[in-house]
Amino acid sequence: MNRDELGQALASAAEFREAALARLQTAEARLQELAEQQDVTRGEMSIAQRAVADLTDEISRLQQAVAEAEVDEARERLAAAVRRRDDGAAEAAAAIDNLLTLLEEIEEHRRAVMETQKELRAVTSTPGPPPPPEPSVLDEPLGRLEAFVVARSDARLMEDAVTAAAKSPSGFGINKLPEHLQELARQRRWAMIDEARERTPTPEQSS
Repeated sequence: MNRDELGQALASAAEFREAALARLQTAEARLQELAEQQDVTRGEMSIAQRAVADLTDEISRLQQAVAEAEVDEARERLAAAVRRRDDGAAEAAAAIDNLLTLLEEIEEHRRAVMETQKELRAVTSTPGPPPPPEPSVLDEPLGRLEAFVVARSDARLMEDAVTAAAKSPSGFGINKLPEHLQELARQRRWAMIDEARERTPTPEQSS
């Protein structure tokens, strides 16, 4: 290769070197931008992670507050239901006392009608027509009251039978019940067993 050819090769190599240097500088600048962008992204990630952690804690706190509020509301509803039950029982007891008093008075009035009718017959041979029959206005209410008392008595007898069968040794008494009460007695027995287990301390609690 002569001198001219060597000069051309040198010039070409220098040109390629300048182009490669320009590409290197561009790549280095781009790499610097990416590094800076990566630092910014890492900072944003750190902020987002802290926000997620804080919000997770806040959600957990709010969920706990909601659960506690639901429990408080349920307890308030239960307390209100108990008050209504007890107030209703007191009103019913007073009404029943009044009813019994009125029924006793009615019996006294019936005896008085019979006695005065006898007295009238004793003093005259022409007592006139007998007194009108007693109105049947009490028949339907008393029938409903009797049906309620009978149903309540039957319900108590059924409850006592189910409880006795559930408490029987190994539950043998359950099979002696009518079929429609056997499942109820089994459920009652399992509930009693679970309740007994909850009351029994575990070895860790005993130590």
